[in-house]
Amino acid sequence: MGKEVETPFRITCNNFENAFRGQYKKINVKDTEQLILFSKYLKDYKYSQTNKAIDVRIKVIISYSDKKITKLCIDQFNNILVDGKLIKSNKQIIEFVDHYTN
Repeated sequence: MGKEVETPFRITCNNFENAFRGQYKKINVKDTEQLILFSKYLKDYKYSQTNKAIDVRIKVIISYSDKKITKLCIDQFNNILVDGKLIKSNKQIIEFVDHYTN
């Protein structure tokens, strides 16, 4: 499944797993260097002044050692929600996620 998948209704971050039941793949990234790099990207984003709903095609769940969880949801146009809030375009996050999902 990729970003180009069409659906008859908008997929939200909250209903992603139910909407794509059995059609999505789980990827665990355990490479320390890659995780440090991704962590840096997650510190560099800025929130967008606009807020809009997106049609989610990729969901990333980040679990930290202190039990904190961050959720990224990405649509087919590379709009990104971080914990439900739209961020400004972030090429590094998109390239990192695309590397593992393509």
